[in-house]
Amino acid sequence: MPEQKAHLLLVEDETPLRLALADLLADAGFHVVQAHAGEEAVAALSQFAFDIVLTDLRLPGLAGTGVLDAALDRYPDILVVVMTGYGTVRDAVALIKRGAADLITKPFQSEELLHVLHGALEQRRLRNENAYLRSQLQARYRFELCDPAHERTDRCRKVAAAPVDAPATSAILSSGTWSLLGLELDKPLLDARARAANLTNERGVDGTTRLLKNVMGLWLLQECRRAWARQGMARDYDALARMAAAEHGEVALFDPDDPGLLMPGPMPARIVAACERTGQRAPATPAAIVRSILVSLACKYRWTLERLEAVSGREVRRIHVIGGGTRNDLLCRLTADLCGREVLAGPVEATALGNVLVQARAVGELGSLAEMRAVAAASADPAVFEPGEDGDQIYQRFLEVTGQNVKETVP
Repeated sequence: MPEQKAHLLLVEDETPLRLALADLLADAGFHVVQAHAGEEAVAALSQFAFDIVLTDLRLPGLAGTGVLDAALDRYPDILVVVMTGYGTVRDAVALIKRGAADLITKPFQSEELLHVLHGALEQRRLRNENAYLRSQLQARYRFELCDPAHERTDRCRKVAAAPVDAPATSAILSSGTWSLLGLELDKPLLDARARAANLTNERGVDGTTRLLKNVMGLWLLQECRRAWARQGMARDYDALARMAAAEHGEVALFDPDDPGLLMPGPMPARIVAACERTGQRAPATPAAIVRSILVSLACKYRWTLERLEAVSGREVRRIHVIGGGTRNDLLCRLTADLCGREVLAGPVEATALGNVLVQARAVGELGSLAEMRAVAAASADPAVFEPGEDGDQIYQRFLEVTGQNVKETVP
């Protein structure tokens, strides 16, 4: 039983099952609020900050995935457990990556359900306790908490999963909330040019080095979506991409790495202000703002790529995009157009695939990074985006409005 009475929102359209579950959960120590439809659940979420949501996946009207998205948009730390009558491993992975705490398949035993709910609450308690202790240590001893080593390891595994067949002429773009764009080298580049360009050297698989730079990513779009949802204009990412694709005409441009865009908050207003500061006609609709974000990101990728080429002496002909950003076809297409290079997008789950490949390399099943890449290429089916429209004019305008010039910043 939870130490404190947790508030649970139960979303189930089958009345007999909902009532039975409500009784079970109340007896187990939960304070239960019931909803028979997704829309009713969203209304309840707007009125109260629940600890946990237990929702059926198939609901009339707004589905359980809609309830999941609405809950996480409003309360990023809320726990959402999804019930389904046809669960598969693929379903579970998709829901967990979407933000669900767990998935439970019907029919289930009472003990199984309570175990899942209590386990989710316990994990959150431990996570919050750990964050509190870390903050207390930092406040008491005044040290900076370093980037955990496992994050660098995850990046290493993710890059290993990129199906690169010509490393000397390829760049790898890890695209998600943040972006990492880099080249794979035989040894670190530690000269004055690399320092002036603010590039990072990270160790990779089999003694390789990743020369890379951090760039803003889809954080801007995520924050805009949250802001619009709070205003009653909730849309999924596919809908926003379709709206942006239909937007025509000259788009306002801005530097995605502007420090004023790093913190959570009213991102649409911040982007409008960033465009107005440079004398541009600011984007006036969500569709225009989304296209402005994606075009500006693609321009910043080209700007970063030019710095990498200038420092390394390489000529990049292909960009491999890996990670969650590969789902955004419009961004991939704009990256191909603005960078003037072929883009191969995939795999999405690069970290998971890379983890398998690295373990296979460690136990001797794969003999080299080249073999790992061959397996990655056979396992993935990347989408190919060839450069179409000439992006030079848009890119030059980006340089002008942002005041950036690669020839000036790379000695």
